[in-house]
Amino acid sequence: MLELSQVCASYGGPDVLEDVSFRVPQGAVCCLLGANGAGKSTTMRTLAGLLRPVRGSIRLEGEEIGSLTAEAIVARGMVLVPEGRRVFTPLTVRDNLEMGGYRLLRARRHAEFRRNLEHVLTLFPRLAERAGQAAGTLSGGEQQMLAIGRALMSSPRLLMLDEPSMGLAPLVVADIFATLRRLRDEGLTLLIAEQNARVTLRSADLGYVLQEGRIHGGGSAAELREDPSVQEAYLGV
Repeated sequence: MLELSQVCASYGGPDVLEDVSFRVPQGAVCCLLGANGAGKSTTMRTLAGLLRPVRGSIRLEGEEIGSLTAEAIVARGMVLVPEGRRVFTPLTVRDNLEMGGYRLLRARRHAEFRRNLEHVLTLFPRLAERAGQAAGTLSGGEQQMLAIGRALMSSPRLLMLDEPSMGLAPLVVADIFATLRRLRDEGLTLLIAEQNARVTLRSADLGYVLQEGRIHGGGSAAELREDPSVQEAYLGV
């Protein structure tokens, strides 16, 4: 579904990503593992259209999207849940969800918007309970639910999540990843960038290891769990 080929990206200086190549099959949960500073967020920002690649190719279902704007990439069904959640803190939960569905409302696709809203509130009942509450007053876990729900409001076919477990308690992380597995079972494709390899590999189908802006191996989740270098670096074995 998504294929990167020799992608390089920078913030105006030396390349942060160097010849990054990997693919995400349709319907799979793919993880991008790496330590802090490995280039995971840069990869996700580049895929989302927030950072233009210097070189290389990014294809979504065969279409080159590396030169598209973030808005155009969302319109093609690829949406990012950013690191740190980035909810609109002064706005209510419902307002945040409406912002996520703005593209549908602007196109007068009201029935699709209502279906998405019902789906999100079914996935995350706590958001329904707090619909009128300011997003900034939610717990970290609730804000992560809101960030995911906001992304789902735009009807994505590929959902990207940057460090979804960051700063959350283990029980909350387990709930979040259970929801991500449910979304995969519903047919959504997911790409998850994470430092928490242990929990991510339990939910993923395949993954890649990113080190210093380069891909250093990949394979099925089972293969990565048994890889001695992955065990030593990320699993504490």
